[in-house]
Order: sequence, then C-alpha cells, then structure tokens
Amino acid sequence: MIKFGIILLFCLIVSACELFIGVDGKRNDGFVNFDYVRDRISSSYALLEWKEQKNNFRWDEVAREERKRIRSEMPAEELMGVLAKDLLGKLKDAHVYFRLPPGSRLNGVTYEQDRFLGYDSGFVYFEGDNTARNKLIEHYFTPNTHGYSKKRIMLYGKIKQSKTINKSVGYLHIGSFIDSSEDNSASFTTLQPWARDIDGILAKLINTDGLVLDLRQNEGGYPGNMLWIAGRFARTEKHFMNTYMKNGPNRFAPAHKWRVTPQGSRRYTKPIVLLTDGGTGSNGEYFTLAMRGFDYVTHIGQNTQGIMGYIMSFEIPNGWALNYTTGYSEGVIGEDSGKNYEQDGIPPKIVVSKNAVENTAGYDAATGGGEVDPILDKAIEHLLKKL
Repeated sequence: MIKFGIILLFCLIVSACELFIGVDGKRNDGFVNFDYVRDRISSSYALLEWKEQKNNFRWDEVAREERKRIRSEMPAEELMGVLAKDLLGKLKDAHVYFRLPPGSRLNGVTYEQDRFLGYDSGFVYFEGDNTARNKLIEHYFTPNTHGYSKKRIMLYGKIKQSKTINKSVGYLHIGSFIDSSEDNSASFTTLQPWARDIDGILAKLINTDGLVLDLRQNEGGYPGNMLWIAGRFARTEKHFMNTYMKNGPNRFAPAHKWRVTPQGSRRYTKPIVLLTDGGTGSNGEYFTLAMRGFDYVTHIGQNTQGIMGYIMSFEIPNGWALNYTTGYSEGVIGEDSGKNYEQDGIPPKIVVSKNAVENTAGYDAATGGGEVDPILDKAIEHLLKKL
C-alpha cells in the first residue's frame, strides 16, 4: 500500500507538471485563452441566464460564432477585441472588465454607457477634475462653509440662502467609496481613514434643516467604507439587500443579508434628498438602496448605472485578469423588494430626465451647465417643501 501510494503520488505530480507545462507553453494561444474565458463565464457568471433572457441571446451560440474568429497566434489587440467587445460585451455588464498591467495600451472595457459619463445629468466629475465641484462652491455654497475629507473624496457645504431659500440646507457630495491610492486589500470590512471624516463633516452640518446627499458619479468602492458612512444616516437598523453567490451551474448559495446599522456619535436623520445619475454604480447603488429604506429620504435624479453584482477576479493563461460578476443582488424593502436592478439601474422617485436638464433655462451643455445644476435645483426645491 505504501509503494502504491508513492507511485500514485508520483503519477499525480507528473500529470500536474505535464498539465502546467502544457498550459504554460500555450499561455498566449488564442484558443486556450478564449476557451478559458468562455468556460468560466458559463460555469460561474451569476447573471448569465438572466442576461440571456433580458438581452435576447444565447451564450453558447455567441461563443461558438466568436470562436471562429480566433487563431492560435493572433495579436493581443485583436484577441482583446474579440474577448472584450464581441464576446463579453454581449453581457452588457460594466462589472465585467479586464484589469491589465500598468502602461498597457489595451482597452479591457467590455461595456460602456453614455449616461455613466455624466452627459445625461450635467454633473461631470472625474478624479483630478474639479469643474463640477468648483461650480457648487462658487454658485451654490454660502462663502466659507465648504470643506473636504481626506483625499478630497467628500465635499460638504451649505447652500446659499435667498428669498426662495429661507432654510438652512446642507450639502454633501461623496465622490467614491474608495481611495484607490491606498494599499489595501478589497475585503468586505475594509475601512479607509478618509471615511472616518464623516463624523467631523456631520458636526458641521448637523444644525441644518435638511440635507442634499449627492452620489452622482460615485462609482462605488469598498463595502466597509460604504456601510460606515451609511450608518451615519440610519435611524434604525435596516436589512436592505440580499446578494446570492453562484456556486455551480444554476446553483446559488443562501442569501448574504446586507444591513445598515446606526453608527457614530452624530446621525443625520432630518429630511434628506439623495441624488444619483448614471455614474452612480456598484457600492454607490448599495448605498442608494440602504437610504431608500428610510421614509425621511427622497431619491431624485436619474437611474443609477445598474452594476450591483458582487465581483471576483481570475487570471486567464496569458496573464490578463478578468473581473466578473459572481453574485447578483436584490432589494428587500418596499418597492425594491425582489428587484434586480442590473443594467437598467435604480429608478429615482422623482426623475430629472436628460431633456429636462438640457432644457433648463440657463443650462449650457457646452460648459457642463454653466452656473446651473438642474438636478441640484430640483433637490433644493423638493427639500424646502419638506421643511
């Protein structure tokens, strides 16, 4: 038996080595990489059957047709084009994308939406570009009332009072739920230092009569940061969402239940207007669902991006890392109960459409709106009616 065990172990080692050498020797082979991606999506992409029905396609048929374009030896750009745009692009899921080495000239994006860039909402905010925020500070904020969190991820201030605005209205824009410059592992509980600044910010806004909580162009981030901040706007504990992780063909693990819990020495539970647009994605959408569960919060703006799946990453043989959705999420409160908002996004209670934005008096599309922010104006108008 001992001899048999040694022989069996040797055979397993040899077989594994042969398999590794075989794959490694063909790690840039187009067929090897295409088949690897196809099979992984077939077995563990959580939304496959749902996406097939919604977008009227069959994954096996698409994969079979696209494989005809593959060659063993083909330029990386050509292989990426087939995998990213023509194969994975059919999923219409912005949570499916390739992460590539720094300096790579390849484009690993599989699906893009125009509304994600802010062109529908008029609020164009990119890291390093403060145009949208500068407009707020200059045209909307009472002088000397604004400030930032660490790394300028959160901006706060107070709205100018006037003949029509005779109440104290606070404003908070959360541009992200992650500081990507920090070296942290992306785990459920990750909490970065900048998020702790929320307590100091609320100390500055706690005496206002109402608050505009702006999540436009917030692409998401770490759940730990998101839940930490959300707890400062929670009056009671709420179970607001379930996530179902795929653990086999047509099989899902029991739901992971997401809860927002009151946290911090100060909590803001006065009337709140929550703003979203097509750039509000991922954990930004989780935050949106959490806030929609409270009756003092009104959701205004435009549909969120619709990328609420839980993502994981795997490396294909040639070294490219593919992020993809391994769990899907559903709301559990009120009108969100049982709803999967993938692709279409979470619809606000009060919609300010692209046409409404562009047709607002004083709005200048060429300059990103000029002095006017139509969605913010709508939020202030609604909030004053609540106060």
